[in-house]
Amino acid sequence: MLDRRIELIFEEMERNHPEFSQEEAELSHIRDEIEQDPLLGPAGKKKMQEYICFLSRMEQRHNIHLYCQGAKDCVRMLRELGVIL
Repeated sequence: MLDRRIELIFEEMERNHPEFSQEEAELSHIRDEIEQDPLLGPAGKKKMQEYICFLSRMEQRHNIHLYCQGAKDCVRMLRELGVIL
């Protein structure tokens, strides 16, 4: 259920912020440049890709944590207001 909700949030975010698609395209371009860079050896390319993947995973976990924390905070506030028990 959480995965589907996050997917819907990202879809809404993309509709409301079309510049995100441009940023994704820029990231893809940078990734292609890394792959094609003749000065960056295979080990360097691999390390750069690992870094990008690791950073992406960290960011995703961070975003999920913030989403869950926001839901918890919302429930807590609704309880404090007496809207829910």
